[in-house]
Amino acid sequence: MSKLRDLVRQAGRARPQAIGFAGTTQRTGTRAVVVVALVADAEEAGAAAKADAAALLYTGPADGVAAVIEAAASRPVGCRLDAATGADAAALAEAGADFLVLDDARAEAAALRPPELGVMLLLAGDEDEEQLRSLAMLEPEAALVAHPTETTESGRVSARALTKLRRRAELLHAPLAIEAGALDADTLEAWRDSAAPIVVVPAGRVVDAVAAASEVPPPRDADHRRERSTLPPAVAASRAESREHDHEDDEDRLRRG
Repeated sequence: MSKLRDLVRQAGRARPQAIGFAGTTQRTGTRAVVVVALVADAEEAGAAAKADAAALLYTGPADGVAAVIEAAASRPVGCRLDAATGADAAALAEAGADFLVLDDARAEAAALRPPELGVMLLLAGDEDEEQLRSLAMLEPEAALVAHPTETTESGRVSARALTKLRRRAELLHAPLAIEAGALDADTLEAWRDSAAPIVVVPAGRVVDAVAAASEVPPPRDADHRRERSTLPPAVAASRAESREHDHEDDEDRLRRG
């Protein structure tokens, strides 16, 4: 398992730390949204690390990844190589990269080979359910998608966009990473609750992204998360009440029988 996937799992368990009478969200590794910075060189990597990005995604030439990893100050570093070869993947793994972002139609099958290198798939957005189920067999750590374009009249993320995100994640059996446009806490929380807990931003926007992510509340109680994450609160409450009545009716029947 890559360090990126571990960050996502920690984000799913994030809880606020109480300080006096106030609560504050935990830092980097346990923030409820994982902020990944796009960096082109070691200088940008160092700046992103200082800005408290949780991880870095290097977009420069493969031979520069070692300098980026050194500048990342122990943060996980991924590398985007759409048409990665087996040799590329082996070199990245040897250099200490954590994950590889690739296009499954252009990358060599051998690029999936290094066990220590997590794989993040690129999704174009036009994949049907059969394709997504097939991609799930590659066991990706995550999938990178574009910023959702379906919005409300006020420009906010729409309910339809969120259902599409969740469906893609469910078919892939993997969380989604979104190349972000909006960086407000409400949008990030909506994405997180729709199985997209990773936000990818240019190095220059890390400060804003981290500030917004820090305002996202921790996930709901794990004991109820599954139902609450898939049903509106009113519907979940109604179903819970219905189950309670059914249970009472069963008890009455048992007593009468």
